[in-house]
Amino acid sequence: MTIHKAKGLGFDVVILPDLEGTKLAQRREGLAVQRDEDHAVNWIVDLPPKILAERDAVLSAHVAAAESTAAYESLCLLYVAMTRAKRAMYLVAEPLAEKSTTRNFTRLLRETLGGSLAIGNERWFEACAISAEEGPGVSPASDPGADVAGWVSRAARRPAKTPSAMKATSVRGGLVFALKRNGAADFGTAVHELFAEVEWLEPGAIEGFEAAWTEKSGPGDAMAEVLECLRAQELAKVWGRPSGDGARAIEVWRERAFEIVLDGAWVTGIFDRVVVERTGDGRASKATVIDFKTDRVGSAVEIGAAVARHSLQLNLYRRVVSALTGLELGNVDCELVFTRLRRRVTAARNS
Repeated sequence: MTIHKAKGLGFDVVILPDLEGTKLAQRREGLAVQRDEDHAVNWIVDLPPKILAERDAVLSAHVAAAESTAAYESLCLLYVAMTRAKRAMYLVAEPLAEKSTTRNFTRLLRETLGGSLAIGNERWFEACAISAEEGPGVSPASDPGADVAGWVSRAARRPAKTPSAMKATSVRGGLVFALKRNGAADFGTAVHELFAEVEWLEPGAIEGFEAAWTEKSGPGDAMAEVLECLRAQELAKVWGRPSGDGARAIEVWRERAFEIVLDGAWVTGIFDRVVVERTGDGRASKATVIDFKTDRVGSAVEIGAAVARHSLQLNLYRRVVSALTGLELGNVDCELVFTRLRRRVTAARNS
């Protein structure tokens, strides 16, 4: 797990490896950007070699400030990492070279902690109560320090999967070498971000969205496509709240991230939109996964090929929703929305 992803979480034991890294005051690579107090850009320059930058008052002051900011951010990150542990934390690093002068995490900790790098009770685990269920052949009265391997089993290393990586596709050779090859990805991201703001489409809501989005970032191709989708009659059920007898609760997930273990693999992904219907007692009764596609499809043949291309991905989504809600797989549907055509297609199910 990355340190950023661990923010706000706590764990019994934390192992922090590979602390050597670069020096704490290592500014970001790339162009030097000087900003004023209001964060407006004053100037941008590709810094000359260090020996020249140090001899210019303006450039040397910029480098010093950038290095100070980098050191502060590095220390904040280290603080987050070192405050996640509830019981014990182990830091793993190469021995510090005697002649090394690099101001990195390892040197900082050694100088701060002094000669001994061990703080606290090294046998902290002996005070932890172990139940008979926590390990084979271990009684509550046994000493875990005497035979740790007897009650700690090695966790399986699970392969990682992402639903989006499961689609079968091909790319025209010209796109591989195109100067603006990320344009389609940026457009798709913008479309998804706007769709995520739409929970249910109430009367008059489209005008409100249009005004808010125009004020926020101005008109653009992504906004125009999203608005056309919201106005399309064929997509009305995507945004309309399902009608019912009043005893059902309806919830909608928008751009919701998930992580789950399926078939021995660690699966990570993001749902575009999922509508979950629940009974009066809160149990899920039905769910529909809606996946937005900005593919540039135009004909019925291309639509069929796109549906087939995404079928593995969508059926994995169905399985994840089934696991998260407790629904039978048969009660989870999947739909593709092709934004360019304002077309909604039900994906074929795989058991």
